[in-house]
This record gives sequence, structure tokens and C-alpha cells, in this order.
Amino acid sequence: MFRWFVLLVGLSLVGCRTVHSGAGLKDDAAAPAAIDTAAVIALTSANPRATSAKGHPADVIKLVIIGSQDALEAAFTAAGWSIADPLNSKTAARLAADTVINYSYPNAPVSTLELFGRAQDIAVELQVNNSPKRRHHSRFWLAPTETADGRPIWLGGAVFDTGVALSSVGGAHFTHMVDPNIDTERDFTADALKSADQVQASTSLPGFGPDDKLVNGDGNPMTTAGDLLILLLKPNPS
Repeated sequence: MFRWFVLLVGLSLVGCRTVHSGAGLKDDAAAPAAIDTAAVIALTSANPRATSAKGHPADVIKLVIIGSQDALEAAFTAAGWSIADPLNSKTAARLAADTVINYSYPNAPVSTLELFGRAQDIAVELQVNNSPKRRHHSRFWLAPTETADGRPIWLGGAVFDTGVALSSVGGAHFTHMVDPNIDTERDFTADALKSADQVQASTSLPGFGPDDKLVNGDGNPMTTAGDLLILLLKPNPS
């Protein structure tokens, strides 16, 4: 772990790319150093993945957002996304029923994953064709430490649900299947916020290493090139 941390720090100093609002990444040596990469690297190197309720490795932390909770929620709302309902017996029953009849539920709950010893603090989603079976969604956990200038840090994993299937991991149950390319979903989510003009700056940190043998908490395969994307949000006017 120590060697990985040192490698990350070194690569972030020589290889990070900082950009301002707008889809895609580009080199911009003149951009101000507005993102505290050291704080993010320390957090993500110690907490690279969330875990399922059964303790299985689940979402990979690939998207980090810096800003207040109000700014985070406002940013996704401006991009047309919805804040997911809390998961409880009522919302779970509604999601199950709406999934069977393919009825829209834009605020459908997501399963509970844990990071820092607790469930996600917030989840956001975007349905595809008004169906709860297919949706873009991300979970975010508020980190226990802030940036050097006192900004909240949110660690997140972005996932695209492609359909529903039976999983045998942790006991037979129906779950969403996911697109294995989690880097594509990370970029889609970031571009949605950039297109909505919610991002002040962004940085891509290489060095986490490619991995094509990952599986999530339900045994679904995932692949990644290893990059971590950090977004600094614009302040929420409210």
C-alpha cells in the first residue's frame, strides 16, 4: 500500500491534467492549482473500493467531487439527474413493482454499499427511456477529512445499470446488471456536470493501474484503466 501511495503521489505531480468547464480532458499548464490532489490521493489510496452489506468488494472509487452537499445536489439537479430515495421497505417494494411493469421511477433507491464504515451519504441517478431497469447512477460518501482550504470531499463510484437479472452472490436475489466499463460511466457522469456548467475545474490522476479482473458485490465484471477523475464544483449560489 505504501509503495502504491508513493507511486500515486509521484504520478500526480508529473501527470495530472487540470481543465476548466467543458467535456473532455486537456493539458492546461496555466490552470491554477485549485484542486487539493494530495488530500484526494490520501483518501482514495486508503479507501479504493466500497463494500457490499455482505462485505464483498463493490464499487470502485473513480470519481471524486469537491464541494458542499448543496452544491453537489444542485449540480446534478441542473444536469437533469435525480436524487435517489432512501432505501427502505416502501421504496424497495415500489422499485420492485415498477421494474416488473417497467414504470418510471426517477428517484428509485439504490442498494446500500459502505465506505468509511457507513452507507453512502447520497446517491444520484438518470433513467434511460423512463425505465427503472436502465439507469446511470453514482453513490457518494462524504470523506472524514477536507481539502487544505476546508472544502468537503466526496468519494464516488459511477455505474450504469443495463438490466435486471438473478444474482447468486450473498443469496439468490434479483439485482441490476452493470456495464463492465466503469471508466465510460465515470466520464459520462462528469461530462453531464460539465455540460450543465457546474464544474469549476477538473483533474485526472493516472497511476491506479488497469484492471480487467474486477467484479462488484453481485459478481458482475468490471474493467478500468485506473484513472481517477476529480471535479471541483462551482459554488452553489443559494
